[in-house]
Amino acid sequence: MNKELVKNTTKRSMSVKYSQKVIDSICEDLALGKPLRQILSPTMPNRPCWQSLRKWLKKYPEARTAYETAKADGIDFELSKAQSLLDQALEDSRLTNKVDLGKTNLIKEYLNLARWRAERLQSKVYGKQTELNAKVGDEIINIKWFPINSLIFMSK
Repeated sequence: MNKELVKNTTKRSMSVKYSQKVIDSICEDLALGKPLRQILSPTMPNRPCWQSLRKWLKKYPEARTAYETAKADGIDFELSKAQSLLDQALEDSRLTNKVDLGKTNLIKEYLNLARWRAERLQSKVYGKQTELNAKVGDEIINIKWFPINSLIFMSK
């Protein structure tokens, strides 16, 4: 590992002390969908290094809660941003009567990444459902299904 990088990281982690203001600032950027590496970049003022943030999240439950909420908000923001990009590309193609394939592929990859992040990080909200519970009178009915590509056909 680069000695200068280690030196800068150690120096920065010592200079930034835990405060609700610092956590709020980090969470605000997370809620806007910014990547954590960018948020904790050495060029960002008053930001801890990754190791310090991890320690804070373990030590302060309110910081962990705010962090998780901000991550969820960031996913919603990214999904809406992806939708806006798609809408704008469709409008541009209607106005010019041609499609930019490079831009189309970039938007497709951006949408795939946003969807993947949403499914993995917020699976309760955006994950694929495989079970449904319904209450009929006093009885609870549990219905489970499996994706078609995961079915295993057995023969005798």
